[in-house]
Amino acid sequence: MHPLLVLAAMLGTMPAEPAMAPPVSAAAETVTLIFQPPLDRPIRYRIAQSRAQSDRVNAASEWVEELRFAKAGAGYTLQWKIDPASAQEILKDPALAPLLLPFTTQTITFDVDAEGEVLRARDWDSVRPRLLETVDKLPLAAGTTAAERAQAKAQIRSLFEGMTAEQAPAILLKSLQPVLGWGGTSTREGEVRETTGASTIPMFNIPLERTTSVTLESATADRATFRIRSTVTKEALTSMIAGMAERVGIPLDSEKGREMQAQLSQLASAMTDESVASFDRATALPRHLRNDRRASMGGKALQQTLEITRLD
Repeated sequence: MHPLLVLAAMLGTMPAEPAMAPPVSAAAETVTLIFQPPLDRPIRYRIAQSRAQSDRVNAASEWVEELRFAKAGAGYTLQWKIDPASAQEILKDPALAPLLLPFTTQTITFDVDAEGEVLRARDWDSVRPRLLETVDKLPLAAGTTAAERAQAKAQIRSLFEGMTAEQAPAILLKSLQPVLGWGGTSTREGEVRETTGASTIPMFNIPLERTTSVTLESATADRATFRIRSTVTKEALTSMIAGMAERVGIPLDSEKGREMQAQLSQLASAMTDESVASFDRATALPRHLRNDRRASMGGKALQQTLEITRLD
């Protein structure tokens, strides 16, 4: 499959909390998350991710992201950066270093609403050129011609050039964004919320239909733990990837397009996401998340794991 499509397919984030809920016992405690982040001090999260094929890990990485909130009118600003000391191993990888370096030396500022949802990147017109500079430094697949490499980079540049300030958080805060914005969540222990809807694949503006359930699994005086399950059907995945191919200029009747469709035909199952997320009730900030994404293609089980841990 075209490497850009493989990358983009993994950019779909865990969906936000669904809105519909069946009734539960009136005796169950109502738990409400209140977004009151610590202000003007760093909040650090370790991000660990791995990819495995048939239970064999073939890629793993780990780094630390730092957040700093400040009050701004009815909402907040959020300053974000990657801790360079935590990313030394990743920065040795020539395929990843150009993508990370801009965010280890300077912070990016975002607007955040009163419930913690990240709304947009500030000063996007000055931030975007830094992203475009990284594209020119990206090494692409061995065995490709100079013309193919130039075309691929032009396609990636066009995606970033078309990205708005409101779309930027889904890319820059890819790991943390799904567990921000939970302020105001009010539910009862054992309550299951279910919904079917579409999330948008960042950069491509392509909808991806999924069914999601969120359950408040347990609650203590200071913590609330949720279990989240999301399923994307094989048909929805196929439609999404075909749409991405069109977006980057790969006709389905071309040689690459036919190769991609042949690979898609090997997709044996839906894609599922299973997550357990723990939040501070008093701040609505995450303490821990583990997300396992699974699918099967060509007789091989594929799994991607993301783990987020607050360090302070």
